[in-house]
Amino acid sequence: QKALTLNPNLGSSYAALGDIFTQDRRLKDALKLYLAAIKKEISQALKGEFHATLSEIYTRLRKHGLAIKEAKAAVEIDDKETRYHEAVANAYAGAQRYEEAEQAYQRALALDPKNVSATRGLCNNFLIAGKLSAAVLNFQRAIELFPKEASLHQGIATAFVKQKKNAE
Repeated sequence: QKALTLNPNLGSSYAALGDIFTQDRRLKDALKLYLAAIKKEISQALKGEFHATLSEIYTRLRKHGLAIKEAKAAVEIDDKETRYHEAVANAYAGAQRYEEAEQAYQRALALDPKNVSATRGLCNNFLIAGKLSAAVLNFQRAIELFPKEASLHQGIATAFVKQKKNAE
């Protein structure tokens, strides 16, 4: 809060306090600070980060329409930033718009094929959408890329269990 007092016109001061509130799960307070950060910040790059973070907070609050809007605002600022496309994908997945989420994860991975969180997100999106064959195939590919990533092994196990249940 001291940084905010010292630099009330600096968007990153608001965002820094917003990060603290996000970590403390004070999401509504964090939202207010990030919205203020966007208004105060002059750097487009930082504005993109703030929009992406707002999207993540809205997703956690299950306000998916707002999450999608903020993530798309981040992509408009910089369409080469993987994290922004991943924020779009996560927002769509949260809204159960799995086809759009898949496309956004694919865009993120086209920019950074070794992005483990986007890879995990795509795999889980297939799993949740009930596309079990695609889930298994993508989990297998992901495990080849990231053999030590435990969540991928858990995900493929879940996909196999669901396939078996569907076969019975």
